[in-house]
Amino acid sequence: MGTLKELIWGKKPKAQPSKPVLVASTPKPAPAPAPQPAPAPKPAFDWSASEAFQQRTYPTYEAYTEHQKSKLSKLDLTKYNVQFSAALQERLGKVLNGFKPGGNVLCLGARTGAECEAFIKLGYFPIGIDLNPGEGNKYVVVGDFHDLQYADQSVDMVYTNALDHAFDLEKIMKEVTRVLKDDGLFIAEIVDPAVRGPGDYEAIWWKTLGDVIERIERTGLTVWENEDFEYPWQGRQVIFVKNGNRRKLAVETVGS
Repeated sequence: MGTLKELIWGKKPKAQPSKPVLVASTPKPAPAPAPQPAPAPKPAFDWSASEAFQQRTYPTYEAYTEHQKSKLSKLDLTKYNVQFSAALQERLGKVLNGFKPGGNVLCLGARTGAECEAFIKLGYFPIGIDLNPGEGNKYVVVGDFHDLQYADQSVDMVYTNALDHAFDLEKIMKEVTRVLKDDGLFIAEIVDPAVRGPGDYEAIWWKTLGDVIERIERTGLTVWENEDFEYPWQGRQVIFVKNGNRRKLAVETVGS
């Protein structure tokens, strides 16, 4: 039985346990994204222009060489080298048909050496030079086509498709004519400015193909052959001869 007070007033209800108050939790902030490096700014090199040529202006020659050397790290040349070497071999095979194989060839601005491979397959002895040939390059050595490390009149042929990367075109052409033997060939593959404009690494640009061909001829080289091509870009292959002419070359090479 309960107490007298409980009988009179009624039994006091048992205290109910209080329910917990639900408080909305504040969501945890999302983790901040890892800081990303800012993209490297492109060098802000302006262009100067004359009637026939544009020239990228670098503050120093060192700035020019560093800019040009940086290009290789941004390229994947795996497929390009195979395709370019095959295309070059095909067009060189046509124009050099009848020349006696075995001559030496200096390839300017040769990067990893696809053009050297093309000349090797045609029976020639090439060596390439480049400001940045990359590591372990068996075809190309470090060199600057403004200041070639080879003897006067020591080279049978010079090949390049990199004249649009020239800091000083006249200086390059003086070096080409210096190292070429008499009746040696300079094979220049020249981009057609009617098809596209300069990219991030071109250092010189011409208004027409005729402008740059004329500039090269001023150094004493004579046009022997020229033909348009499509790969790796649209341009013209122009073959110049030093102190000679096509007729003399054709007679001597076929009869040698």
